[in-house]
Amino acid sequence: MSSSWWLFYSERCAHSKAFLEAAAKIPTVAKKINKVEVEKNVGRLPSFLKGVPTLQVDDEVLSGNELFAWLEKQGIQDLSPAPMANGKGGFDMNPYSSVGDDSGDGNLFKNFTLIGTENGSSGMDKKASDVQTDANLEQLTQQRAADLRGIM
Repeated sequence: MSSSWWLFYSERCAHSKAFLEAAAKIPTVAKKINKVEVEKNVGRLPSFLKGVPTLQVDDEVLSGNELFAWLEKQGIQDLSPAPMANGKGGFDMNPYSSVGDDSGDGNLFKNFTLIGTENGSSGMDKKASDVQTDANLEQLTQQRAADLRGIM
């Protein structure tokens, strides 16, 4: 059985616009929503409608913070398959989309943070093992040069 999803929204409402933009980024949600613009349907609106945006999913009515939390949960459940390597050492797609992220980078999840002085992690640019590796490399280079002098 297919469920009925009815979104009551207003083109003049910033929250409605934000919800519509975020929902459009989640394909499984976007294709199920039937949109009802309240200004064009005055007199035909359900009695439970107290504000916009409001989403009716079967017998459940969601609005406000509860609606946006529901949408975020839907986005997490709708994650696409892992990206495929493109043969150039990179990936062809980023399967994560933003819900309420103002940074504009389109990522719902931040998978990593860079380490370095520009990120408040001064002194962490070089690991202790890197310093030891550099010393070992220098020692091996000197040993090789001495061995080559002994052979020639």
